[in-house]
Amino acid sequence: MPKTTKAAQKAVNKYTKKKYDRINLTVMKGKKAEIEAHAGQCGESVNEFIRRAISSQMERDTATDFFCINHTVDEELYDFLTAYADENGKTVNDLIMEAVGNAFNDIF
Repeated sequence: MPKTTKAAQKAVNKYTKKKYDRINLTVMKGKKAEIEAHAGQCGESVNEFIRRAISSQMERDTATDFFCINHTVDEELYDFLTAYADENGKTVNDLIMEAVGNAFNDIF
């Protein structure tokens, strides 16, 4: 592998600084090794894995307004609701709105 010149590295750093934002992440001792191992098992760099994880969670959070507002919902429950909604051609938000509507009708 050819050695990168200082000029080439400087150009890469300049481009990166112009085109990308940086986020520093702090994790508990030992967690970094777990993340590296997991990313490696997935055939990704740690950076690729973290970007994918963030994108995936953001998609899940914005899938319904309810889950963006209320992060107290158990992840296992969310997974169940998602699977159930998919099987029935609905969204999680549809299920929630139906449940709220049914509860409202029961009360009034």
